[in-house]
Amino acid sequence: MSAPPAVAATPTGAAPSPALTPEQGLVPASQAPPIALEGYCPVSLLEQRKWLRSDPQFGAIHRGKTYLFATEDAQRKFLANPDGYSPALSGFDPVVFAQRGEMVEGKRSFGITFNRQIFLFADEASLKAFEQSPQSFAAVAYQAMMQAETGPKYR
Repeated sequence: MSAPPAVAATPTGAAPSPALTPEQGLVPASQAPPIALEGYCPVSLLEQRKWLRSDPQFGAIHRGKTYLFATEDAQRKFLANPDGYSPALSGFDPVVFAQRGEMVEGKRSFGITFNRQIFLFADEASLKAFEQSPQSFAAVAYQAMMQAETGPKYR
């Protein structure tokens, strides 16, 4: 699936990413990072507990992923708090990361919410391990995310 154009936000006063077209603030689809959550809206998932397909005209790039949203309002909410709506550890499996230090992509089919955060797992075994000790795996994921904070928050 090719990525549609996505809005990339930058903090006030920060220089825009070189991939942005100055007149539109858009990233060409050919340069957009992979689409997260298979194109489903993370805001709808957390606020309505529904997997809603997104409208490609509403998007944002955050931590190396392209997020799409069902509505402009959902996009606005995400941009106001991207870490609050995006999956922990950018959608990588926190169990595999904690146990082996590897960044393995999680799958939507093995996703859950915990402490109002989306967590994705590579397989059922990782999901079950997380369910046995969610606080410890979540703590590792949050710590890794905070250590990765360098430069502008939005990418």
